Amino acid sequence: MKTSFYFKILLFIFLSSCNKKNLEKKFVLKGVLKGEIPEYIYLHYGEIKDTARIENGQFQFKGTVDGPIRSNLVIPNHSTMVDDNFYLENSVIKMEVSVEKKKIKSYEINFIKIDTIQGSKTEIIKNDFKMFEKAHKGDLDWNSKLFKKLEAILTKYPKNRYSADLFQNQIKKNIFSKGQVRTLFSKIDTLIISRRQLEDIRRILDPQRILEVGDNLYDFSLPGVNNKLIDTKNFRGKVLLIEFWAYWCVPCRKITPELLEVYDEFRNSNFEILGVSLDHDKQKWKQAILKDKITWGNVVAIEAFESKVAIDYGIYSLPNNYLLDKNGTIVAKNISVDDLRGFLKEKL
Repeated sequence: MKTSFYFKILLFIFLSSCNKKNLEKKFVLKGVLKGEIPEYIYLHYGEIKDTARIENGQFQFKGTVDGPIRSNLVIPNHSTMVDDNFYLENSVIKMEVSVEKKKIKSYEINFIKIDTIQGSKTEIIKNDFKMFEKAHKGDLDWNSKLFKKLEAILTKYPKNRYSADLFQNQIKKNIFSKGQVRTLFSKIDTLIISRRQLEDIRRILDPQRILEVGDNLYDFSLPGVNNKLIDTKNFRGKVLLIEFWAYWCVPCRKITPELLEVYDEFRNSNFEILGVSLDHDKQKWKQAILKDKITWGNVVAIEAFESKVAIDYGIYSLPNNYLLDKNGTIVAKNISVDDLRGFLKEKL
């Protein structure tokens, strides 16, 4: 009888321990919405896009992450987060979110703002840095203070992805010496550094890696709509516009009609456009091509901003483009449609 009783106690302790461990490996994100409340809200983290229905102004997501990861909330059809992304980790996270709908030109955009967030240790680290920055950014010895603060954060949290993100954002401002960059870099666990972040570090330590006007293009080969590879080498002898875009990029698609006019005018005069889509969703990419009636060649880099082509060309935002002459030499970066038309009239 006693054996059975003790066995039940041990079994209960074991199961409780398992449940606790399982809970620790999952996240629960609970949100309360204020303002313009939509029917659905989306959570994006890594390559995962989750959906939740909003009921009584509240939403909830559950899942698992292998460590703190940058996340953002999205509301259809167009939305943007006002301040910043937030960090999702395996814990119970509660947040209050405000949504305000504004009309910009012909588009209605939902502006999403996180008013409060609790339960994320990474968010505490992030907010601490923001408070430090606000208090000291105007100081005469700001650069020195910033370096010491970053060194302290990276030393204390070497495996937290926020450390790598913070490091990347700060070194892009070009206020540290190469020696300081190397010192900070040595504090981070390299396993949490993405390919994009590694390339940013290399570009700071070796500025010649940045493509500029007068440089030759980095050739690449990517799959087109029919999964056949399209190689930039095949465009030699023609003026080529490499246009980086995505189906979700409103400004990208807004200039498409103007680009189509230029393309129709000069396509028979040794001018070509190659669209490079930084999209995770091939189907939506193909649908956008059909809907916008795009007639030039298109390829997709399914890893989006983490793809090799985006990293090689230093693409951090969209739309973005490179104009190449017949020899594959860069003659312009981020050229406007009007300037492109003027260039083609003069050269072709």
